[in-house]
Amino acid sequence: MSFRAARVEIRASLTGIQKLAANAAKRSDHRCFFVGAIALRGGAIVGVGYNKGTKHAEVKAIQNIWPNKRRGVVLHVVRVTRSGTLSNSLPCKSCQRYLLKSGIKIVNYTSQNGTYERVNLTQTREGG
Repeated sequence: MSFRAARVEIRASLTGIQKLAANAAKRSDHRCFFVGAIALRGGAIVGVGYNKGTKHAEVKAIQNIWPNKRRGVVLHVVRVTRSGTLSNSLPCKSCQRYLLKSGIKIVNYTSQNGTYERVNLTQTREGG
């Protein structure tokens, strides 16, 4: 029987949009960790994603947003381990390039120590 993310108890104090991203992560089919992403534009949720197969949560969260509606989107990404703790969810370099090419500049993510951090993709090596 395969491990299902829905069985993971999240052992962290999350608020608002972070909780929504963590709940999206529960739909992941990965065996060890679960990533959820919420795309916000003007305070409204415009996309939800989770890692499935080889597709990353960040890509799934924005793939159904019309390209001309992606500018100004802020992405919130949460990674939950099998033990229920938060872990690093900074998008990989490939996803950072994809997000930047899609017009998304700001990503809020969970760090290795469980804090919530922000990166401006235009100020990373991949962005410049």
